[in-house]
Amino acid sequence: EISEKHETRLDSIDERLVRLAEISEKHETMLAELVEVIKHHDDKLAYLVGSDFENQWYRNAAAFLSRSGLRKFKIVEKSELADLLFDLIDDGSLSLDDRSDILNADSIATAVRSSDSSKIYIVVEIASRIHIDDIDRVTRRAGLLERAASIPCEKIVAGASIDAKAYELAQELNVAVITPQEWARRAA
Repeated sequence: EISEKHETRLDSIDERLVRLAEISEKHETMLAELVEVIKHHDDKLAYLVGSDFENQWYRNAAAFLSRSGLRKFKIVEKSELADLLFDLIDDGSLSLDDRSDILNADSIATAVRSSDSSKIYIVVEIASRIHIDDIDRVTRRAGLLERAASIPCEKIVAGASIDAKAYELAQELNVAVITPQEWARRAA
């Protein structure tokens, strides 16, 4: 009789454990789906924040750079840049692949240095969170444009924040970093 009671209890416990395992599996599946939804929304949010920073840059770039010793600042429209880069291809100074790479920069502008009145290009990469690959891209694209056009290029990364390794690399490669705090300071 005691053995039967124990067996009945064990059976009941086994059934509960099976149900708990099923519930746990459902929860794991739901959690995995939720993680995917959050990643998707995080990607969308990062895209929107990056787009907002690009819009802010286009509207306020001259103000952001007003204390940088540059004047006659002008953002180069993509169509104008495309034509310039085709001229550099025709001159043999640039390859078609390099042209495509430069055209993918978030922004390219021209300016004149106050110190010596020399023309420069400013190559900008904009991201919600600046990473090492943003530093690599702006450095590569500025280098390509500088070599092909024989005009010095300044490099800038702009975004909501920058991770520590990217900041360190930016300092090392002489890439200016502009974050909202910097934007506020530079525009003031």
